[in-house]
Amino acid sequence: MVDSWCESLRLPNGRKISGGAARNRRIADAGGMDCIVEEVARDAATRALARANAAVETRVIITKLQKSSKNRNKIAAT
Repeated sequence: MVDSWCESLRLPNGRKISGGAARNRRIADAGGMDCIVEEVARDAATRALARANAAVETRVIITKLQKSSKNRNKIAAT
């Protein structure tokens, strides 16, 4: 299994690390696992809310168009 978090990494001092050491360094550089999880969760929730809002807005537009069409049909029938 290939894990990009464990790929070789060159440190600022020139030392090369890989495996668990590289993974731990990447996690630390990202603020720690708690920070990574919080950021991913916030991003996922934001995207889910945006998709839900878009679906509701689309439904509202469709409903308004359907009502408008029905009203036009009633007026034309009279």
